[in-house]
Order: sequence, then C-alpha cells, then structure tokens
Amino acid sequence: MKSKVKNQKSKILYLLPLLITGLPFVHAGEGKIAGMFLLDSLGGRAAALGNAGTALTGNLQSVGYNPSLVNTLHKRELYMQLQTTLGEVKTGALGYGQSGQWTGWAAQVVYMDAGTIHISLADGTQSSRDAQKDSVLSLSGGVSLAGVLDMGITVKQVSSKLVDAYSDNVIAGDAGVVLHMPVHGWIIGASVLNEGPELKYMTAKDPLPRLYRFGTSYTFCRQGDVKTLASIPWKAQDMEKISVFTFTADAVRDREGEMLYGTGVEWFYWPKAALRLGYQFGIPSEGFTFGFGLNLPAGYIIDYSMKMIDNLSDQHKVSLSFFWD
Repeated sequence: MKSKVKNQKSKILYLLPLLITGLPFVHAGEGKIAGMFLLDSLGGRAAALGNAGTALTGNLQSVGYNPSLVNTLHKRELYMQLQTTLGEVKTGALGYGQSGQWTGWAAQVVYMDAGTIHISLADGTQSSRDAQKDSVLSLSGGVSLAGVLDMGITVKQVSSKLVDAYSDNVIAGDAGVVLHMPVHGWIIGASVLNEGPELKYMTAKDPLPRLYRFGTSYTFCRQGDVKTLASIPWKAQDMEKISVFTFTADAVRDREGEMLYGTGVEWFYWPKAALRLGYQFGIPSEGFTFGFGLNLPAGYIIDYSMKMIDNLSDQHKVSLSFFWD
C-alpha cells in the first residue's frame, strides 16, 4: 500500500530539517539521516565563535569538540541547553563535569526531536508519527600530564529512531589531545569524533559522521595572570575592568576528505559579560555567527548564539551553566 507525506506550510519534510539544522558538514554525503545531530555543537559559546571549539578551554560544552578539554574545568559544572531551528526540530542537552589536579570526567545526554509528520494512506486513513528521535548518552574521561599535555576519550551510545518504525543503537567514541604551548595563553588541540559502526535501519546502513578536528586558541589581556585567564577568561569572578580577548580557529576534515573552517573572537569587556563573533567557511550555510555570555550571581552563566541558515530560518542556542567548587 502506497503512502505519501502531506506538505504543509508550517511543516517540513523530516529529512530537510536534519540536513540544515545548523549542522555545518551536511555536504559531505555521509550520515545523511542517522547521526546528523552528532555534528551539531553543544552550548552557545563555541557556536557563536564559528564552531571553533577544538581548543576552547574552561567549560563543559567544549568536550563535544575535544574530550581532552574535560581536564580544563576549574570548577564543577552542571549545564542545560535548548536549541530551536528550522521547522519543528528541537534539541536539548544536560551534562555534568568536574576535574581535579590530574584527571577530569563528564557525563552528558543529548536529545533531538524532529517533530511530527502527517501520513495519508491510499484508503483514506490518516495518522501522525514522530519524524525522528535521536539521543546520545556519553561518558568522558581525561588525564593531564604535567599541565602541558591533556588527553581524553569519550564513549557514547547513539540511538536513532525513524517514523516510529525503524531504529538502531551503536556504541561510538571520541578521542582528543590538548597541548599547552610555552607562550602563556596559546593552546593547540586535535580530536577524532564519532568513530564507530554504522547505524542500520532494516537493510539500509548509514555511517556515523566521523570528523578530524584541529584547532588553536590564544587568550591575552591588558593585565593579570594570562596563564590563568587562558583557562577561565569569561567567567572569572575577581576581575575588575579588564579587557580579555580570546581568538580561536578550527580546521575540520570529514571522512570523505572535505575541509571546513571556522574562526571567532571573544571579547570579555566587563567582569560579567562577553561578546562573541565568528565566521564559518567551506559549507553551504557559511556565514557569520554571533552571541554573548552573561555571568550571573551565584555561579550561573547564560550563553547565547545565533546563526542564519540560508535565509530560511535562524538557529538559536541558549545554554545555562552552573559552576561551584
């Protein structure tokens, strides 16, 4: 029995949002349905900096770019994220992480809901189904060697379900390193993400979107200890009227050899706020990203980012983090 999906102005075919939901690597031709949300960034900070987060230290959101960054957490952190984009696609995340003198660990869950589709069968029967629901449960761990080299890995369970009928689960992993250069504030990072088996829907197989990332960041300020500020520039509590700048840049290679680039700058212009601007290169939706961070009382931080997607819709990310000793 043949079926068709009704198009409505307020609804978009469930495949389309998955291909443009801010996922900057869609043109690679891999992971066309499964695992596409694995390409999305966590948190509003790196997203506002052109998704250049491979060497961006100091918060749990960056662990999704490079698991070794879990070692750069200077406080315990709990964070939540909400993202909206084209159509009905929504994503959310919840995570916790902490690090000690030589080790760090984090646990995170990410969830994506692509909305519903309406189906009309040839006999006139109509029904609604969930277009796609995906989730990732991850556990990250890292170790720091003499404060010079950080290494980390992430093990994650990837679950995907299409139209309430086809589903699969696989175990995948990430690995990364961070090198603290002799020049205080200069950091280099590299990572391999989404290494694992293919997701399988009945007889159709879809590979995970493996990525190879290389990035660098540099933080400097007018005064103060730049070595400390390199790790926690925008959320320091004891800074008074100090301008702190962080420059970051990433180069990303997908499994098919396509190269992608992103860069951004963060200006911490007041003890409790930061402005961010970035740009992404080499992708269909390349363009500017921007956002801000607000350091609220009692250890709360709000990060926000925005990006235009091919003039069709705006992608908004809002994340709330809570830091404590």
